[in-house]
Amino acid sequence: IAAILVHRADEQCGKELRERGLTFLGRYDDALDWLRKAQHQVPAARSMLARLMWRNIGRLQYPEEPVDLLEAAAADGDPEAHAALGQARLLGEHGLTLDYEAARRHFEAAVLEDHPGALNGLVKIHADGLGTPVDGHKALHYARRAAEAPRQTALAAACDGGAAAPDASGATGSRRPSPAG
Repeated sequence: IAAILVHRADEQCGKELRERGLTFLGRYDDALDWLRKAQHQVPAARSMLARLMWRNIGRLQYPEEPVDLLEAAAADGDPEAHAALGQARLLGEHGLTLDYEAARRHFEAAVLEDHPGALNGLVKIHADGLGTPVDGHKALHYARRAAEAPRQTALAAACDGGAAAPDASGATGSRRPSPAG
């Protein structure tokens, strides 16, 4: 049942995003209700809910709720949660401290499912030598895998700001990094 709830939430948000041309996130009350119901049984629902909260969509029950949801989902092996926590640690965002080693561990857990954001995170870490020596071979390996990785669902894209999944260079939407990284 919980998996159906997540699927319905994804359909609801995907329909809204298509109707609005991915430019306006619109009303997510119904989807948030579905995610709140599903979160107790489906790790993916917890990570989607937390990422929406980070975008100021939905009400927090307490300030650390999104991080707690993501950590619980990551503990259950959810690649979206690992990727979100890796990104937050890589950039020192959402109240988490900058920690390249923790970011790398989260990204490595998510790449087991070929998560494109995690693959691009590892490209950045190895290309720039963030917490590890620069390794162009590893960076290129992860960039090639990212180019072939499946793309995000509509809801996952909405959770990440309405942008498509990152491309092999690590770019998402209009936030395109320089070729040097």
